[in-house]
Amino acid sequence: MEQDHGYDFKADIWSFGITAIEMATGTAPYHKYPPMKVLMLTLQNEPPTLDTGAEEKDCYKAYGKTFRKMITDCLQKEPGKRPTAAELLKHPFFKKAKDKKYLQQTLVAIGPSLETRVQKASKRQPGASGRLHRKETGEWVWSSEDEGDDGGSSDSDTDSKPMNTLASIGSSGSDHESSEGDPPPVNLVLRMRYERSKSKRNTY
Repeated sequence: MEQDHGYDFKADIWSFGITAIEMATGTAPYHKYPPMKVLMLTLQNEPPTLDTGAEEKDCYKAYGKTFRKMITDCLQKEPGKRPTAAELLKHPFFKKAKDKKYLQQTLVAIGPSLETRVQKASKRQPGASGRLHRKETGEWVWSSEDEGDDGGSSDSDTDSKPMNTLASIGSSGSDHESSEGDPPPVNLVLRMRYERSKSKRNTY
């Protein structure tokens, strides 16, 4: 947990336990908190379970003891107490698991159609998808895809032009300048690379 002995496969077993909780509940433990808060809660509290952060007491009572035991085994704070991948495959939860045929006939068959998935994706909340780019002033702004579709702000707007248009603006002079007559500022990043001399490189 605190990286006393470096990263090894035991950390992956912990991650698998967290992933199992997320697949069952739809959210990771402490998902409402910022990353540093999550780290502190994980270190200070007992290992998370299916019921960690549950809105109702019996919200996930449908999950059996075998599944819960597997999560508990994976989320041991002491890395040495966590099972290996080989040991995990021998766990009753996996030994009782159904094969691919069951998944194809049961889960895939009752799942939503491709058309339904597309319709659901089209109804996503505004701002859920977009891109980050710079204005002429150098300020970073987020442009939602929904803004362009709704006729709102788009890449063609004057105050949201990306930085790659500055070259054409400066050379042609056709675009407007600020009230003082100064061209828009250009932010540059200077990267310095240190290279050892040939004599030093030859000594290694």
